[in-house]
Amino acid sequence: MEDVARRVWTWLPLLLYAAGITLLSSQPSTSLPAPAFAGEDKLVHMAIYSLFGALAARAALRAGLGRRAVLLYLACVAYGLFDEWYQQFTPGRSSDLFDALADALGAAAGFALVLRYHRARHVSRHSPLR
Repeated sequence: MEDVARRVWTWLPLLLYAAGITLLSSQPSTSLPAPAFAGEDKLVHMAIYSLFGALAARAALRAGLGRRAVLLYLACVAYGLFDEWYQQFTPGRSSDLFDALADALGAAAGFALVLRYHRARHVSRHSPLR
């Protein structure tokens, strides 16, 4: 039973966050605040997807994916592309490849920060891996 709980706790935060992204993408543009400055939406995309990437890296570490963790990062990028495609069906929203790029960069930043933090905490200073 512990193994099932561990698997659920490994993947559930990532899946719930993905659902939250889709929920946000389903909001018509009329319900969104006007941007305060040019490019603000790109920063918002990067911030949202940096947490998504961080949750993906956490799941990859907990699941012991090792070098295959890059596949989970690529899944984040694919989800960003799906999200941009999906938005075109929401009233007042559109697809933007620059938003998808911001998603990918944000996911990469979050993923890298979690992996770097994990490595700093768990790899010995005398390890040849460092």
